[in-house]
Amino acid sequence: PFKVEGREFTKLETKIINNVADIALSTFKLVWRNIYPVNVKLKSIELNPTLAKIVSSTDKVIVVELTMEIDGYEAPFFFCFPHEMFIPIKEIIYSESGLSEKDPVWEYHLKEKIFSLKLNLKLELARKNLKFKDILNWEVGTEIPISVSKDSKLKLYVENIPKFKAKLGKVGRKYAALITDLPGESNASRGKG
Repeated sequence: PFKVEGREFTKLETKIINNVADIALSTFKLVWRNIYPVNVKLKSIELNPTLAKIVSSTDKVIVVELTMEIDGYEAPFFFCFPHEMFIPIKEIIYSESGLSEKDPVWEYHLKEKIFSLKLNLKLELARKNLKFKDILNWEVGTEIPISVSKDSKLKLYVENIPKFKAKLGKVGRKYAALITDLPGESNASRGKG
């Protein structure tokens, strides 16, 4: 986590930037595939953002801000689109009825997409700090004691990011997690409402 100032990118940095850009652009194409097929490609890399002008200063732009996490370090990540780019397909992306009316077809397709999402979930039963020399002495059958009860609140990770607190459970023959706390929800606020 440091700012690159006053120097060009190294070959390794340029390769990493190209890889991240390729992943972002291919994902962008994939997301838009069902709405309106687009073909995007990397044109150039600019170190100085003030030189990377895509529109004049009076034109409108649509800015999408995301967060990128790399090895525990989070950084803002922005997409900037000229508003004019969406004019030819505005009938597809803008609803003429406004946001006040529900579109059942759109709602059905959105639910269908959300329910078909595949996410990596991980429930952390315990976290221990151990000495390396102790680990070297482990043998087959070595027991590692952990204290987890049915009332323990455990971290539930979604795509390797801790999102919920959950209790360990079982449904039939499968293990399960019962979410007890939603993001940003405290015990005090749960009782209100």
